[in-house]
Amino acid sequence: TTDTPRHKGHVIPKSLFPDSKPSNIQRPTVPECESCQKSWTDAETQFRNLLVIAGEQNSDVHEKWDTVLRSFDKRSGKRWVSDVYHSMVPIETESGPRHMVYPYKDPRVNLVLRKIVRGLSAYHGVAEWVDDDRVWVGYVPNTMPESIRNQILVHHLGESFFQYGLALFDEEMENELDVESGWLFRFYESREFLGLVSKSGNAKEQFGHFNPAK
Repeated sequence: TTDTPRHKGHVIPKSLFPDSKPSNIQRPTVPECESCQKSWTDAETQFRNLLVIAGEQNSDVHEKWDTVLRSFDKRSGKRWVSDVYHSMVPIETESGPRHMVYPYKDPRVNLVLRKIVRGLSAYHGVAEWVDDDRVWVGYVPNTMPESIRNQILVHHLGESFFQYGLALFDEEMENELDVESGWLFRFYESREFLGLVSKSGNAKEQFGHFNPAK
């Protein structure tokens, strides 16, 4: 709607930015209503926690881990610990049993990833508004179309923190793939996700075969 006051909404959750990053580093924002801002709070905390414990560590991850540990001592800390624990999946490796997390499978992480796709679409002028059901996100598959990978233009908000790529297509390719834009996200150098925006229809049904259920 247009009758609700808008505020500055951060496309990339503020909780992900390492404190050591310069204050003048690019932080994409888009207009956002107050109710939307409040609705992200819970999801973005889970998003931060799972991204920090998933994948390889670097200096930014170590820095955010200290923040995560401090949050566990707060009033809602027990719930955050429980949420992380229940996100862990036991697996067998050559060195023995371990636990793994699959961030994109978590509904709150998936919600925030879709929000980032929608926010960057508006920020870069790809589309003023993208319906949530037109956005699919998942891990980067080995079968990712080369037509998408080859057209990605890379941006970054600190190379060790967050990089993202945008792929736009000519009209013929858009019609062939029924895709409006493709997005590649890399957090903390090793956590990669793919985002696709459908031109029409339900993106989950259309692109779900890239990450088949296991």
